[in-house]
Amino acid sequence: MQKLLSAEVVLTSAIQVGIAIAGFTGIVVALARGGHISIRERISVSILLLASIATVTLAFLPMIFLNAGVSERTTWMTSSILFLIYFVSVISYRVNQFRKSGVSMPPPVSLGIGFLGISALLQVANAIFIRESWPYLILVVSYVIYTFVVFAYLLWSLWKE
Repeated sequence: MQKLLSAEVVLTSAIQVGIAIAGFTGIVVALARGGHISIRERISVSILLLASIATVTLAFLPMIFLNAGVSERTTWMTSSILFLIYFVSVISYRVNQFRKSGVSMPPPVSLGIGFLGISALLQVANAIFIRESWPYLILVVSYVIYTFVVFAYLLWSLWKE
């Protein structure tokens, strides 16, 4: 039972951080240069809001499964698989979005994709072999860090001028 409690604390904290970052993003954008932001910054805001929503969703998924009576091994395997589907979809969409807009991907976003790619590989291992909470919790914490880095980049880019 202690293992489940630890996972629940991490997941609940991730939910709180994801909601907070989404809220602060709205405030920052509303105050930024009278609402006039570049296409690159608009895409960064979009990435940030989606990352915040994804953080909350990724953290809620296992809690929903566990409370529905799904076994722990199945919960962590399924959660990892769902993340992988999301990750491939969102990366494909974002790469295409940057290509179509004609702007380069900000360095924190590029690095974050690489960082989350490593977490995605860990989720492949979790879905197939491990089926424990710790790889998924590493993913959730990684996503929180990624979201914070994108938020910091957005703040920096809006106020550097």
